[in-house]
Amino acid sequence: MKKNSRLYNALSAWLGQACPWAHKAHLTTCLLMVVALIQSGEVNLTRWVPYLPSRGRYAQSKQRRVQRWLNNARINVHKLYK
Repeated sequence: MKKNSRLYNALSAWLGQACPWAHKAHLTTCLLMVVALIQSGEVNLTRWVPYLPSRGRYAQSKQRRVQRWLNNARINVHKLYK
């Protein structure tokens, strides 16, 4: 998935205005996860890997990036759901 795709740009406009993000990388990772979820059609993280762009060579690198985002204490998930 490219960051400049129509789906990515539409989600960016929608999620970017919903709540203030502490860091732009948090928003970017969230957007990439949502796009991967939509494209894979599954909630399984390992199924998202082909749809997650990353400089990392291995699937584990992409999984670790998502896991770090999910476990990040600075991201307030309750604000995201409002």
